Amino acid sequence: MIAFENGSVPEVLEDGVTGVHRGKVKIKPSRRRAGIGMLDRDRIRTEFDRRFTAQHMAQNYLKLYSRLAKARRTGTGV
Repeated sequence: MIAFENGSVPEVLEDGVTGVHRGKVKIKPSRRRAGIGMLDRDRIRTEFDRRFTAQHMAQNYLKLYSRLAKARRTGTGV
C-alpha cells in the first residue's frame, strides 16, 4: 500500500514494513512502486494479525474502557 502520511496512516501503516508512506516529499511513482516490491507479504500478514484481529482490537477497547471507568471513578483525566 502507498499512502499519504495523514490521519491514522502512521498508526496503521509502518513505512517500509507494511507499506510505503508517501509523506510530504514528492517521490516519483516508479520509486514508490519499487519500494512496494521489496515488502515481505508474510511480515505484513503477521503485523496485521498482531495488531488488527477482532480479538486484539476488542482487548484494546476493553483496556480503554477500563481506564475511562477508573478515571471517572477517581475523578482523574485519562
